[in-house]
Amino acid sequence: MKNIFLDRRRRTRNIVKFTMQFAVLLVLAAGLPGMTADDSERASIMAPVRAIIAGIAAHESAALAAQLRPDADITVAAERPDGSHAIRHLTPAEFSGSVRPGPERLEARLGEPVIQVDGDIAVVWVSYLFFRDDQLDHCGVNHFDLIRENQEWKVQNVTWSSRTTGCR
Repeated sequence: MKNIFLDRRRRTRNIVKFTMQFAVLLVLAAGLPGMTADDSERASIMAPVRAIIAGIAAHESAALAAQLRPDADITVAAERPDGSHAIRHLTPAEFSGSVRPGPERLEARLGEPVIQVDGDIAVVWVSYLFFRDDQLDHCGVNHFDLIRENQEWKVQNVTWSSRTTGCR
């Protein structure tokens, strides 16, 4: 004979388990309290990111360098057209030095950034399309780690992916 009480307990346990899992997903989807930034904080966090992008477009290495902490880490993960991959680490001087005066029109178009902040640290994750002389050159995702010192946000780490396929 089937024990209906045992079946009822299993169903109840499964319902409770499902409810708990669903609740966890809701919390994760909403973000943890204090982790998202308000509009003014978002703007101040994005200021050094936008200044780096503007410095690249203007071919101004000093404008780019001014947004980096002296001990910043810079990494690019590139997918080459032949499908091979390369990881390159740069010093702040190498990164800013790679921006040189020239006639090319450079433009990075950013997607909608995802910003997380906790106290004096922030993370920005944002897709981009990079154009050279109005032609799509490559795309990827930028990841910035920022530190606030003396009420000013500076980039501690920038890592980006770069690929020539799948760009939209």
